Amino acid sequence: DCIYIQDETGGIDIFPYAESGLELGTYIEVTGYLASYQGDIELKVMSYTILDDENLNVIDPTLVTCAEASDYDTNGGMLLQVEGTVTAVYYNSDGTLAQITVSDGTGEAVVFIDGYILSGTTGENNLADTVTVGSTVSAVGVLYMHPETLATDSDTFGEEVAVLRVRDCDEVVVISDTSAAVDTSELEAAIGDAEALFESDYTSDSWADLEAALEAAKAVLADANATQDEVDEATAALIAAMDGLVAAMDDGDDTTDSSGSGSGSSSGSSSSSSSSSSSTSKTSGSTKTGDSSNLVLWIVLAVCAVAAAVAVVVLRKRQQKR
Repeated sequence: DCIYIQDETGGIDIFPYAESGLELGTYIEVTGYLASYQGDIELKVMSYTILDDENLNVIDPTLVTCAEASDYDTNGGMLLQVEGTVTAVYYNSDGTLAQITVSDGTGEAVVFIDGYILSGTTGENNLADTVTVGSTVSAVGVLYMHPETLATDSDTFGEEVAVLRVRDCDEVVVISDTSAAVDTSELEAAIGDAEALFESDYTSDSWADLEAALEAAKAVLADANATQDEVDEATAALIAAMDGLVAAMDDGDDTTDSSGSGSGSSSGSSSSSSSSSSSTSKTSGSTKTGDSSNLVLWIVLAVCAVAAAVAVVVLRKRQQKR
């Protein structure tokens, strides 16, 4: 029941206009008066004249930032195009896409798909199948002051908001889907490694850090809208928590550990004992050798003494004979 017209100075909503067959690019002259409907400025039609419907001048959308696409005072009624990342999605009761919020770093733009707006190609609204949070999209629409925002934020719900009013579902195009490109294989592997560990093997403090990192990692993995950066950060945090685990020491370990120096000490004692034993053995052997030598010495001395006695006796006998 309305049309939008635009020239080099701007655009405006023309209401009412109910005649069918008007093609995009038709050159038209409208006479009327300014009015406002629920915040949207419009020209109330008194009369109009078709000036040229053969040499169509189809207006191309003007590519603007999301911030500019929210500036109704400057760009209201104009055909605009934005590109950015989808940060919020709203659906109709039948599951079809009703509204998305797009961000490009300059601000946010709201793209509104009215219930009767369908695809010029398929005759359906299947945007919910492809447009999700995280998708990078291009959207074209006329900047319109919507009487009620669909945002669930209680601070803005029901307020007037400038939106790009989509003319055709085909003019909302997914440029890339970052959520589909997210690689979670390393995160899944890290979670598997962490779940294979046993709490009893580690100190309570280091295990608590691991549990926190594991819980956060699982939450990121379960989030269909998680970005690659979020996945990578969760992976790194979980790996760091595993690397930071401190082995627990039970009584047996403590003994072994405390006799680590004790073990060396024990080994030293053992070595010392062995050395002492060896020394004792050597000393004992030495003593036996000494005893044997002494015995031989005594025998030699005894033999010498006998020989000396014989010599004396022989000498005396010779002297007596003389």
